[in-house]
Amino acid sequence: MAHRGKFLQISLRTKVLVPVLAVMVLLLTVTVVIVNLRFQRQMETNSQQELNATKMRFQHEQIKYQESLKSRFKSLAREPHYVSAFRTFDPPTIRTQLRQMFENEMLASEGVIFIYFAPKREADANNTSPLLLPVEQLDNLPGITAGCSAVIQLAEQGDPATDTVRIGDKLCNVVAIPIFNTTHDQIIGTLVFGEELGWNVAQELSIGTGGYSCTALLAGERVIASTLPRDSMPDEELVARFHQYSAHGGDTNAALDRVVLQGNHFFCSGGNFPSLKGDTSLGYLLFSSYEDQLLALDETRSQLLTVSLSAMLIGSLVVWFFVQRATAPLLELRDNAEAVGRGDFSRRARVRSRDECGELARSFNQMTENV
Repeated sequence: MAHRGKFLQISLRTKVLVPVLAVMVLLLTVTVVIVNLRFQRQMETNSQQELNATKMRFQHEQIKYQESLKSRFKSLAREPHYVSAFRTFDPPTIRTQLRQMFENEMLASEGVIFIYFAPKREADANNTSPLLLPVEQLDNLPGITAGCSAVIQLAEQGDPATDTVRIGDKLCNVVAIPIFNTTHDQIIGTLVFGEELGWNVAQELSIGTGGYSCTALLAGERVIASTLPRDSMPDEELVARFHQYSAHGGDTNAALDRVVLQGNHFFCSGGNFPSLKGDTSLGYLLFSSYEDQLLALDETRSQLLTVSLSAMLIGSLVVWFFVQRATAPLLELRDNAEAVGRGDFSRRARVRSRDECGELARSFNQMTENV
């Protein structure tokens, strides 16, 4: 009988504690899942907004920078002694002035890799060929002529123009300045400056994204410059990712790619350089690390689990305490009932409260008195 009572005691506590623990575990699981999903969603949203803001900021800065180049080279191209040389249509004279311009104005420090003078056919009776002053062995007149044709046509309308082009294996900002005759009523040619976009620009983009970020500049099927860790991703994969991004038309709402580079987790996105010819092969890839956010998520999970487990333990102890207090009168009543069953009619149950247990104890005492 005692064993049966002990079993009933354990069974009652179990019936109370198990559902309580099950509800706590369920709430903990649901809380962790919801927090994890919301944190990841917010992390991706923040990263996407940051990358999109970086692209917009870079495009804005690119426009501002091209405008500053336009203003800088416009004043340079309008210097009287340079213009006088252009009006002669004499190749040796023009070439000498181009070299003097390059050396005197220290254009190399600004990243200028070529100066290109293209006479306008209608104004040049001698049909002078385009004159190129190459820097760093960039002797690619056909490539420069083809790459700069759109910006030259735009500049021949009377105002300086800018463009981003690919010339050979280089990515360039080009500025075209129209050159007028002595009466300023006819354009006699166009002076074009080419400035390379290379590692410095990639580094500037990387800094602009904030945190640990990397950038790759691409043109055609080539990676022009990259701040990615060495051997972290082959050029073929970078080109493939850029083509995949271009296929979405630069959709800012497209899902971000997740990339792992040498153990660091990155979000990847891309953008295009503005091009008068609509060349979508000119662009960049941005890699923004979210490693710190993952660490913060893991830390949040650990803290949440620690707090939840502590709450479960404390809650279980509190429930056990109240169950113990609730079952103590029942156990005492059981012992008294067993004593009465053995013939001891003097046993009485203590009335501990005015609840159901107290009512049961009073009923038991009334019963034993009647017996």
